[in-house]
Amino acid sequence: MTLYWMQSGMIVFAVLILAVLAISAWMFRDYFNIPEKGDVIDNLIGEKGTVKAECSTHKRGKVYVAGAYWDAVSEFGALPVGAEIKVIEVREGILVVRKLELTSGRSES
Repeated sequence: MTLYWMQSGMIVFAVLILAVLAISAWMFRDYFNIPEKGDVIDNLIGEKGTVKAECSTHKRGKVYVAGAYWDAVSEFGALPVGAEIKVIEVREGILVVRKLELTSGRSES
């Protein structure tokens, strides 16, 4: 009979520990305002960057946006290395970018 109560007590203790860890993780993320993974990439829409590996509408390349390298495809045509771009959409974790065109001496905004 004593063995049964010891095992039951251990199970209850383990459940309580898991509950405390789950609540602590939730509170930590909420307190430090750590965004969900999807939120980070969605916040890149509208950001400007530079092409680091050529990309086109059907060929994935690399762009440097907001201090990090990202996989990207072009909205229209091919984009050479060094082209200035703007993020216009995110599709399945891949940035869709558009080349910034110079108009009247200013870049597209």
